[in-house]
Amino acid sequence: IDFNSRMYRDTMVSCLFGRRGAPWEFNLRDVFRWAELMDQHPKSSPSQFVDLVYCQRMRTKVDRIRVEGLFEQVFNTKIAIEQNPFWHVTPSTLQIGNSTLKRNQEACSLPEEKIQMQHRFLNPMENVLKCVEMNW
Repeated sequence: IDFNSRMYRDTMVSCLFGRRGAPWEFNLRDVFRWAELMDQHPKSSPSQFVDLVYCQRMRTKVDRIRVEGLFEQVFNTKIAIEQNPFWHVTPSTLQIGNSTLKRNQEACSLPEEKIQMQHRFLNPMENVLKCVEMNW
């Protein structure tokens, strides 16, 4: 709750960062989504999902770094965001990092060995897949 409150205060009240894309809302929905992710992945650290719930909303790399710094300040722990998560495609699933979705085999006839991913998109794609997986 403290991290969420400080995100709001630092972006909207003090205007320390996050000016591009403002105004921002950081509220209980974010806390509940974070808790839902932790419930779905009980062996995970809270830092694993700060990128999905908070960092990816920021428009600039500098602002994302500020979010990471705020997290480290509040939780007194380093955060490690996987920029190039592993990915794997089978005839029935697509997995990027900790996100997995079923493939529609009728709609996608491209064999898995022909699918290519640009590494710079893996982190945002993992987050998009996780949102779909969680029905957000």
